[in-house]
Amino acid sequence: MEERQFIGKYELLHRIATGGMAEVYLARQTGPAGFEKLLVIKRILPHLASQPRFVQMFLDEARLAARFNHPHIVQIYDLGQEGDDFYLAMEYINGEDLRAVVKQCSSRKERIPVEHVVRIFIGVLDALNYAHSQTDLEGRQRGVVHRDVSPHNILVSFEGGVKLVDFGIAKARSEISTTLPGRVKGKHAYMSPEQCLGKELDGRSDIFSAGIVLYELLSWSRLFKRKSDIETLKAVVACEVKPLRSIKPDIDPELEAIVLKALQPRPEDRYQTARQMQLALEDYVLKRGIKSNSALLAEYMNTLFDEKIAARKKALRQAQAPSLEGVVLGKNQTPDLVAFLDMFFPQKPEETLSSSSGPEYNPDFTPSAEMAGPEALAAKAAVKPRTPERAAPAPAPAPQAPLPPGMDLLSELPRAAPPKLAAASPAVTAPAPGAQEDYPLTVQETNLSGPPTSNGTDYPGEDFSAGERHRGRGFAILMVLVLGAVAALVFGLFKDRQPQSRAPATGRIIVKSIPSGADVYFDGQRLADLTPTEIDRIEPGVEHQLEVKHPSFPAWQKTVSLTDTTRPLEIEAVLNPQAAQKARLAGKPIIAGLEGKTLGAVQVSSDPPGARIYLDGVLTGKKTPALLKNLSTEQDHVVMLELEKYLPAFNRFAVEEGQTRQLDLKLEPGEETPTQDRITVHVESEPEGARVMVNGYPLSGKTPLAVKLLAGGPSELIVEKDGYRSWNATVRPLDGVDLTFFARLKKK
Repeated sequence: MEERQFIGKYELLHRIATGGMAEVYLARQTGPAGFEKLLVIKRILPHLASQPRFVQMFLDEARLAARFNHPHIVQIYDLGQEGDDFYLAMEYINGEDLRAVVKQCSSRKERIPVEHVVRIFIGVLDALNYAHSQTDLEGRQRGVVHRDVSPHNILVSFEGGVKLVDFGIAKARSEISTTLPGRVKGKHAYMSPEQCLGKELDGRSDIFSAGIVLYELLSWSRLFKRKSDIETLKAVVACEVKPLRSIKPDIDPELEAIVLKALQPRPEDRYQTARQMQLALEDYVLKRGIKSNSALLAEYMNTLFDEKIAARKKALRQAQAPSLEGVVLGKNQTPDLVAFLDMFFPQKPEETLSSSSGPEYNPDFTPSAEMAGPEALAAKAAVKPRTPERAAPAPAPAPQAPLPPGMDLLSELPRAAPPKLAAASPAVTAPAPGAQEDYPLTVQETNLSGPPTSNGTDYPGEDFSAGERHRGRGFAILMVLVLGAVAALVFGLFKDRQPQSRAPATGRIIVKSIPSGADVYFDGQRLADLTPTEIDRIEPGVEHQLEVKHPSFPAWQKTVSLTDTTRPLEIEAVLNPQAAQKARLAGKPIIAGLEGKTLGAVQVSSDPPGARIYLDGVLTGKKTPALLKNLSTEQDHVVMLELEKYLPAFNRFAVEEGQTRQLDLKLEPGEETPTQDRITVHVESEPEGARVMVNGYPLSGKTPLAVKLLAGGPSELIVEKDGYRSWNATVRPLDGVDLTFFARLKKK
């Protein structure tokens, strides 16, 4: 008999998904007097459960999402811990994510009808408006931003409901512990320009992301997705949006105007709230007399996934139960529950678990070639010729994305040329709702045909069968190894006869700027791409005039010359020194006062010596040179040195367990410019609910609390709670550092 598996008070019945952070199980909760409930358990993966920063990110997701109670947001019921396992109990959604809906439509050579697309996004925008409008007890905005509005985070149930999921990366600054490193999980192709540039975000960023998904569903083509992450990011920042009707002429102009307003590059030019965009779609539906409601959406979903629905009904008939709940709850349970659930949630052998039936979500969807209309394909074919400086890749290899674990040895083998795709394959016909259109296969930039582009972890190729993928990959690896061995044998026989390898005749220059998104002029000629960018086919020993221009800053000029063609010459144009300092200090959040399981140290010296030392924004009371001990290895740290008649010096660093790192900082003469600017930091305490005072003034609200401190100098921070000793420190915020001051209060 199958052994029953429990976590906390929940019985795990069937694993229905595995994501990058957690496993998702169908689960059953039982209680007194016959109480039973069907739900989903999201359990953090074991290899992450031992890492405090991931655990904290998991807890933050629960603390934030559990506050929400809205029909278009997945409900969080419970947060628990059993041993080293952390888990969430969540609402079970009987439906599919939008990515799965797109793939199913693609397999049937059809599109999602416009009325259903609009209905889905009315629900999504309603959910976003609710989240964006969240306030604390004193009526202040919590600043919730979803940050990952993408197809796999939008669920559509078979009952016609729409659910927005995964607020795990949203940052409610004033309430949750965002300070523990929460790496951005958002998909690059669905980010807003300000998100790509690392700027402060508000709800208008989510509106832009929703506009991207809406655009793609209406045009049936990708908007910003390119071959690599950097190209995708550059496309988002450039924000060149082709009118919808140039791709699909039958799109209603009013609907097109709604989408394009959401996709404006500047946040102030978009809808200012999700409610405004929701009402615009509602008005559009009303004025056009479009039949759009949850009942019709439910009917469409049941028709689209008729085979899956039929398989589930067959499983229910065999179990003699009317519903999934009827099988797993109550007295009339099937004797072979495992076999039933395997039939109800079928999975192909060796296939990555799908997210379609639970709240763990698959990677980014990639519509197939049938999704791109002829106008879009023609536009992609009309690629502007590159300038001579950017003509063809130089022989020097470009930086490659890291190989998956276990594949790194293959990097030493000769690299094969990219495969030639069958551009001349017969066209595939994809009937749109109510019409017939041709959608020929394409291999243009957005990679609409075949599996997604592999550029790291965002887009693994899940669009072809896992079995074929593994067999094909194994055969390819075997052939590479065989050919490599033959090549090595031939090389061994003839190496003495071969001439010595020569450096490539030309090289590359990589141009970056702070801030990015600047124009580049090479020998007076403006390049097509903004920074960061590359210039190819550069002859060594020749001087060139390089100029970088940004509309907000003075131009940057330099004479450059390439000397080594075996590696690219990297040039960084600092247009804004303040932004450069901010960029150097930017990174994952830092907690002042974090106690780590493993510790290191740093020896800080300065020229001249005698500078006051701030560690993670807190004055240490020491002066350089000094040794700072007991630093956590689980996060970065930042040191700031302060000395009269000198400008402050900064350095962000990490320490290793049991090691002492050496930092030598040079102080530049000068006077710090006085400023009234303020920087937001976070104050947290253990226990929570403590009062906060800044420079003797009590603040409204209690910890956890967002506090704005003067940027140009120190502040006195006091945290106190009845029955506990007060905590006080001299602190100084750092521009570009997401900083939290953590006060561990001791009882009196």
